[in-house]
Amino acid sequence: MAEQTTGGHVYAEQVRQLYQLSRPAYVGALINASILVFALSGVASSTLLGAWLCGMFMVTGGRYLLYRAHLSANPPDEAARVWARRFVFGAGCAGLLWGICGSVLYPVSSLPHQFLVIFLIGGMVVAGMVILAPVRAAFYAFMFPAIVLVTVTVFAQGTMLHAFMGMLMLVFMGVLVGTVPVISAMMSDALRVKFENSELVAQLSNANRELSERVAAQQRAEEVLRQSEQRYRYMFEANPLSMWIRDERTMEILAANEAALKNYGYTRPEFLALKSTDLVAPEDIDRFVEVMRARDPKGNFTNLWRHRRKDGTLMEVETVSHPFDLDARPARLTLVNDITERRRAERRLQMGHSVTRILADSRTVEEALPQVLRVICESSGWVYGERWALDKSVNRLHCVRPGARRRPGSTSSRPSTAAVPRSRDKAAA
Repeated sequence: MAEQTTGGHVYAEQVRQLYQLSRPAYVGALINASILVFALSGVASSTLLGAWLCGMFMVTGGRYLLYRAHLSANPPDEAARVWARRFVFGAGCAGLLWGICGSVLYPVSSLPHQFLVIFLIGGMVVAGMVILAPVRAAFYAFMFPAIVLVTVTVFAQGTMLHAFMGMLMLVFMGVLVGTVPVISAMMSDALRVKFENSELVAQLSNANRELSERVAAQQRAEEVLRQSEQRYRYMFEANPLSMWIRDERTMEILAANEAALKNYGYTRPEFLALKSTDLVAPEDIDRFVEVMRARDPKGNFTNLWRHRRKDGTLMEVETVSHPFDLDARPARLTLVNDITERRRAERRLQMGHSVTRILADSRTVEEALPQVLRVICESSGWVYGERWALDKSVNRLHCVRPGARRRPGSTSSRPSTAAVPRSRDKAAA
């Protein structure tokens, strides 16, 4: 199918070349015809010469009008054969007129004029071989009437010289018949290569355009990705809350922002050498590992923990983590909110409510003070507390009763060994 399509394009282009090459031939044909009529005016009938010249002008004018019509119509490739048949008919009419010139107007009485006629007709045929070669049918339509009629006329003269001249003309005609297909094939092949190269250039242009579009799209995508990465990195690094990324399998910390380094007191190399378990308070590590095993690995997770800074101080935090894939391995982005002050404020508020309730329920100060002291110690995280009272009889302060709370993790209700002795007198201020 592609070969047929290319062949149709080649033939249509051959027809276009045929019309384009024929334009200078019209002027040349009229000039040669006029010169010939002038040369034969003394040896041939003036009436026949005038009629022949008028016919030549009419045929050539018609062919020129056909050329103009083709130029104006600029027909599609499908109409090429129609226009080719029209041209072949015009070329056949012109060849027939030249053949009539070599037979009817043949100057029998003058040998030099005979050579002139034969020379002119042969020259017109040779010129037609070049001009009409794109479509061989047009050349054959022009050559055979012109050559055959004059050749027959030459043989009809009956002399030995004319016989030799006739044979030479037959050889000349055979050479033309054998040469025209070669020239026509060369033109056809050149046009075929032209169209194939045009198609190849078009394919390369399309491929180049598609490649350029893909490269441009890739560059746009890379630019969008780069901007997205910049925005993400900015949000990650500039976030006031501590953030880090950890490997879900090994718990290793892969990245951390400045807020995390500042809040935990580590340098970046030190922080990236840690695991998530290294930041959890030692008492909470077992619970942390258990919770990590039980939670959904693909879901978001929020919980409260106690974390340990580099200097050993503890802080209460709320962690929110989101799973994602980093370099084809499961990872989790963790955001840490330090709620130590908030929890402390909540305990103080709760302590105030508890003290108020104790004072409201107690009948005497002596009854309320031990409970208040215990609530204050428990709410404030103190290990030991004591109450001093004034003995008015001796005007001295003495420790009435210490108040204590349990140490974290201890099951004993005894006060800390660092407690102040129960009886210690101090002079009142």
